[in-house]
Amino acid sequence: MQQPPFEISAARALVDQLQINGVERAYCCRAKAICPCSTPATSAVSLTVCRNEAGAAMMADAYGKAPASPGFAS
Repeated sequence: MQQPPFEISAARALVDQLQINGVERAYCCRAKAICPCSTPATSAVSLTVCRNEAGAAMMADAYGKAPASPGFAS
């Protein structure tokens, strides 16, 4: 019997890649934008919800300028 194909959601793949690349903190406008990040038990990426995209981008930029810490905004 053939095994079913391995399935993974796009959000889970994104979070996995963020973790592989050392991202510890992500900024977004809606809590559900990166669903796997919104569950602390399943993700090492800390999610900060912002009021708008500009705020998220500025926070990610400032965090990314800190030594050895990439920033990410969604």
